Amino acid sequence: MLFSEKLCIYLAVFSLVVKMVISPLATGDYQIASFRLLNYACDAGILLSVLLYLPYTYKAFLFIHGAFWLLLFFFVLSTLIYTNAGGGAAISQHLKVYLPLLFFSMLASYFHRNKASAVSCSRLIAIITAFLLVLGLLILPVSMNRMEVWWPSYFGGLHTTAYMAMAVLFISYAFVLNGRLPTKAFIAISALILLSIFFGWGVRTAASAIVLLILFVNLSKVKLGNAPLLLLSFPLMILALIFILVFVVGTDEFDYLTSGRISMYQDKFKQLAGNSIINWLIGNGAGSDLIETDIWWWAAKGAHSDLLTFLVEGGMSYLLVTLAVIVNIYKLLGKSEARFFLFVFVFTSTFSNGYFTRTLPAYVFLFSLALAFAFSYAQQEQLDEK
Repeated sequence: MLFSEKLCIYLAVFSLVVKMVISPLATGDYQIASFRLLNYACDAGILLSVLLYLPYTYKAFLFIHGAFWLLLFFFVLSTLIYTNAGGGAAISQHLKVYLPLLFFSMLASYFHRNKASAVSCSRLIAIITAFLLVLGLLILPVSMNRMEVWWPSYFGGLHTTAYMAMAVLFISYAFVLNGRLPTKAFIAISALILLSIFFGWGVRTAASAIVLLILFVNLSKVKLGNAPLLLLSFPLMILALIFILVFVVGTDEFDYLTSGRISMYQDKFKQLAGNSIINWLIGNGAGSDLIETDIWWWAAKGAHSDLLTFLVEGGMSYLLVTLAVIVNIYKLLGKSEARFFLFVFVFTSTFSNGYFTRTLPAYVFLFSLALAFAFSYAQQEQLDEK
């Protein structure tokens, strides 16, 4: 092979670190064109690494690659048919969702064969992320959201910064599971991150997700029966309950508490109601989720729910195949308590633009799952390698 297994990993991790470091100048309010290009080049470096690493990727992860190419075809097709966005926009948006998952397939395969590297690499990413979070507090001006002043955000906005902080928490817990971080230290880290997210950056979805994670960590000690079904059904049931409250109760106070999401979900319901059978299957194409609404001053906004966006733009095929990918990853994690991290992954994207569509936090978050996978199988022979 022209590229060795280790070289592929080095290229991907180096690209990720550069992407993290330049984040203030590549995204958010301080972006510069040259740094935006460098940011895209980092993603290209990760994609190249994933493709070159394919001969070393476990066959157990090839379903992610299959889902990527299948959905890419239909997403580009629906975009070309129903929008003026063009195939390039569809490819870019699809990579935003699936490149971190492809990155995970590479990372988990490598970590399982190289457990020492799994520990050192995950620790490095967690430390760099934490350092940059603190650096942002020291050198950047305050952020504004909902007419309130919040802490400075290093990673291109309050929400992305909060999700990066939460990703550090996930990695920390993966170390607890592997006996490499004391429980007391993890409790201190959890309290610090939770308080920072809620009071410092004011991101309620991320703060709620941490609380749910703590609950599920405890529930994981109890036999839950069909856990993959629970993984998907719980956030979807909450979303269904919101739809019922909208059309049966419909209180303005409830809409205010959700920052206008309820009104947006009403508009999404009307938009989906006008779909043809083909649109329900393959969606309305990239960008079709953006609609103008008086809730957000007639600016073009999306559903504020990644799952609804998948349904609107990619149809049932995109939504169901992507959820199936999550369930399959869940099953591959064996008996590791880290399986329940995926519940938080789905939860954040049910009620916000969560990990599914925040590429940088997703990269960091998936280190925790790759680390958990590396130690969840006693012997490598239990997996079918390619």
